[in-house]
Amino acid sequence: MVTELVLGAPSRLKTYCLTRAEEGPQVIRRPMYTYWNLANNFHHKKGEPFLVEASADTEQKPVNLNTHPGQEFDYVLEGRLFISISGHEMELGPGDSVYYDSNEPHGMKAIGGKRARFLAMVL
Repeated sequence: MVTELVLGAPSRLKTYCLTRAEEGPQVIRRPMYTYWNLANNFHHKKGEPFLVEASADTEQKPVNLNTHPGQEFDYVLEGRLFISISGHEMELGPGDSVYYDSNEPHGMKAIGGKRARFLAMVL
């Protein structure tokens, strides 16, 4: 699981995992984004929830496409997000969400001159 690779220790919590604001461990996955793992210690989780931030300077860069097994759900909390999924391009704002097959090439970046923050659930 991602948690064990990142933290170097197995997860142990089995009933619940509480993550306070600004306390989730930061995860380096891709250089254009900052990730915080929101359930790092939960044992045998069926998904990986992250708070993700795309900084305002990502707008000037091309979208970096990636793939990974499974599915993903992204929910925009703040800012505007440009997202490309298998050639389909869309803009999302606060309250917008998208669910997709993450085996398809996908990537996103902040637009509008401000950072974008979103919840990403990787299943």
